[in-house]
Amino acid sequence: MMRWVVAGSLALTGCRTASPPVNLDAPPAHALVISDARIAACPRSPGGVGATFRDTLPGGVSDAVQTQALALLPPAARRTALAAGLEPLIAEVLRARPRAGDPPSVAFLARRQQLDAALAALPPQLLAAEFEAECNIALMQDALAERGRDRDRWTQRYTVASLLVGAASVLVAGIWDLMGTTSSGPVVAGRVGAVATTGLGLATLAPPGRPIVFRHTPNLLAPVARGEDPDRLYPTFVFRLLTLPTATGAPTPRAQLLDAWREDLARDVPDDRRARVEALLWSAGGVYDDDTLTLRRRLYDTLESTLDAFARDVDLLNATLARLLRHDAAGGA
Repeated sequence: MMRWVVAGSLALTGCRTASPPVNLDAPPAHALVISDARIAACPRSPGGVGATFRDTLPGGVSDAVQTQALALLPPAARRTALAAGLEPLIAEVLRARPRAGDPPSVAFLARRQQLDAALAALPPQLLAAEFEAECNIALMQDALAERGRDRDRWTQRYTVASLLVGAASVLVAGIWDLMGTTSSGPVVAGRVGAVATTGLGLATLAPPGRPIVFRHTPNLLAPVARGEDPDRLYPTFVFRLLTLPTATGAPTPRAQLLDAWREDLARDVPDDRRARVEALLWSAGGVYDDDTLTLRRRLYDTLESTLDAFARDVDLLNATLARLLRHDAAGGA
C-alpha cells in the first residue's frame, strides 16, 4: 500500500514540471499575470529613438587648450561630463571665465546658463532610470508574494484535511473496536487512515506551480547584457555612464554588472538550463517560475544600485564646477 502513497507523491511533485507551454497572448485563467498596465506605468522617461534625453551626444575634446582646461576636473567628474556630452561646453566656460569681466559679459552668462541647464537635467535622467528599475522590482516582489500566499493556502487546506482524515480514521477504528467484533476492521481503518494522512501530508509539500506570466517590455536588462541600446531604453547619458571606459582603467560599470549577474546565474541556475534562462531574462517576456523570477529581481537590484552610485559622480561634477566658477575663485585666477 505504501507504494501507492509514493506514486501519488511523485505525481504531485511531477505535475509542476510537466505543465504545457503557456500562450502569452492568451494565458490560462489560473496563471498569475503581471499586469501590462502596471508594467506600462514604470517608465518615467519613455524610450525610443528621438525621445527626450535620447539624442546622440557630443564626444570628448581633442584640442590641447580645451584638454588643459578640463584637467581641473577630477577623473570621475570628467567621465561624467564626457558621458553627458558636456566636455566642449565645460571647457569653453572654464576658459572664458577669467576673461568674462566684472560684471561678466552677457555672452558668458548665456553660456553659463546653458551649462547650468544641462547639469540640472542630469539627476532627473538618473532618477527616471532608477525609478523604472525600482518599479520593476516592486512588480516582481508583488508576484512572488502572491505565489507565497498560494503556497500558504495550499498548505493550510491539506494540513486541515490531513488532520480531519486522521481523526476520522481513529474514530472509526475506535467505534469498531468498542463494538467488540473480532474482525480486522479496526486495523484496516487504521491503515487506511494512515495511508490517507500520509498522502495528504505529502501533498502539502507539493503545491501546484501556477505559472507567472511577465511581459517585460521595455526590458532594462537586455541593453546591458548586449552592450548596446538601439531602442534607446536608457537616456543616452545614463547608458554612456554604464559603458564608457573608466579613468583608472578599472572595469566599466557594465562589465562589473555582468560579472555580478554571471555569479548569480552560476550559483542559481544549473548548466543545462542556463541558456534558456538567459534567453528569457534578456527577452521581451515569458513564463517564470518562482526561482527564475527571484533571480530576475536580484539582477534588477544590482542594476538599481549601480544607477544609484552614479548620483555621486554627478554631485562631484556639480560641486567641482561650482567651486571653479565662483566669482572669488575666478578673481584669484
